[in-house]
Amino acid sequence: MDPSPQALTIFDIPGCTFNRTSLIISGSIKYEHWERLGEILRSVEGSIQFWIGDWVRFGETRWGEKYAQAIKTTGLDYQTIADCVSVANRVDFSLRHENLSFSHHRAVAGLEPKAQMEWLDKAEKEQLPYRELRRQIEQAERLEKFHLVNAVLEKIWERIQDGCYTTESIMTCSECRKDIFGLDIEEIRLYLQQLVGSGKAEWRPQGGETDVARGSPTMLCVPVGTPGGNNYIGYRPKIDYSDESIS
Repeated sequence: MDPSPQALTIFDIPGCTFNRTSLIISGSIKYEHWERLGEILRSVEGSIQFWIGDWVRFGETRWGEKYAQAIKTTGLDYQTIADCVSVANRVDFSLRHENLSFSHHRAVAGLEPKAQMEWLDKAEKEQLPYRELRRQIEQAERLEKFHLVNAVLEKIWERIQDGCYTTESIMTCSECRKDIFGLDIEEIRLYLQQLVGSGKAEWRPQGGETDVARGSPTMLCVPVGTPGGNNYIGYRPKIDYSDESIS
């Protein structure tokens, strides 16, 4: 261990010495300098990858320096630098959100600028973790490329006729609990909407008006002409919302 590590002068704050493995703070530091230090430390963790990406980009443009020099200078591996540069290249300064992480921006890097802006705005407004943002983007891309398969549509219609009126009961075998179609809920709903649009099925709230009064009801997709009431014959699972069940 180096007994006298080289001080880093990247942050010029009186009373502070930054070393590679430590931060030494003088007892005479002023409160406003200590507070400013906290603000800087907060920003560094979420900014360093952008800084590296923009730094490499500048070197490439100005002097033609490639990754080899960046690896030598920073000590980082190729993949880390390539990841930083890729996001910095694809997500323009004007679209970057200070309140979102580098990982959020990496999640949208493959999209067009307009879509990047929309997804980043959504992530900040709804405070989405980056994994949830990535999941929603992947789901949206699947739905955009989604094509109805007639054989699957017919099978789902058979499931509905057998009394499976919710997306969950349609997707899952009631005996072995295995996934039948390998589709997510939103994809199943697209098939259900196709059946509703064709006039074969209709959306109906579980439990009728009594249940609606208690909150948002489960929506069932039932064959047109199915008798109404609290209990739908064959629906799995069968739920009784009659007044007798209320304690």
